[in-house]
Amino acid sequence: MYRMASFCLLIFCLLFASACDNSRTGSGLVHEDGGASNGKPDGYYANQVMIAYEQSIIEAINKNRFSLVEGLLDEEGPLYQDQKKLVAYLNRKQIKEKLIRYQIRSIQKTNGVYKFYVIENTELYHPDRDPEVFEYEWIYTVKEDAARGVAKVYSIEKWHR
Repeated sequence: MYRMASFCLLIFCLLFASACDNSRTGSGLVHEDGGASNGKPDGYYANQVMIAYEQSIIEAINKNRFSLVEGLLDEEGPLYQDQKKLVAYLNRKQIKEKLIRYQIRSIQKTNGVYKFYVIENTELYHPDRDPEVFEYEWIYTVKEDAARGVAKVYSIEKWHR
């Protein structure tokens, strides 16, 4: 299951990187707002943090260890406290999760802020009933500082397609 998700993410990264080729200069460096991004494709750090977040939030929930996802979240963003509370709440309810799959359907960029339009399929395991599968449609906001080589997940909102 995780191998398939990792393989899909690798393909996405390759497609995303090749799509960024149109914005490359003759030197091979990508420039955003006039600055070099350390030779990484535009949105590289935002994409990496989004991939890591999708995998880490499930592990944080199942192990009741918010610290496993904490470093990927912007402490100033609303998602930080929301996910901290969610990890504790699901632990109290003895609910575990399994990420079946997720798809990044679209990415929009404005001044170093990325909107990831994501569909997630998750299975929830409750202690007193059969597992349930849910599909969620989210828009994650990721703030990237390419000059420093970091990105953090800032917020989440429902995506109404």
